[in-house]
Amino acid sequence: GPVVAPFQTAGAVQSVPMTSAAAALAASQAAHRAGIRVGCFRPPSVPDGVSRLRLTARATLTPLDIDYACATLRRILEETP
Repeated sequence: GPVVAPFQTAGAVQSVPMTSAAAALAASQAAHRAGIRVGCFRPPSVPDGVSRLRLTARATLTPLDIDYACATLRRILEETP
């Protein structure tokens, strides 16, 4: 899959390393189509080889919202080349 390293840090912002800029963009677009806003950082805004998705939690998310986002993002990341 496109995730190149485990990710989990304390805090509201999570960074998901991606294998390529194309994979990051495809995953971000798929998330958007599913109703999930995901930041996408890829060159030239970051150095080559460090494309990432940026997930930000907010206080207004319900447990159901979080479950949906996690399940949807897992599926997207498994399907992204």
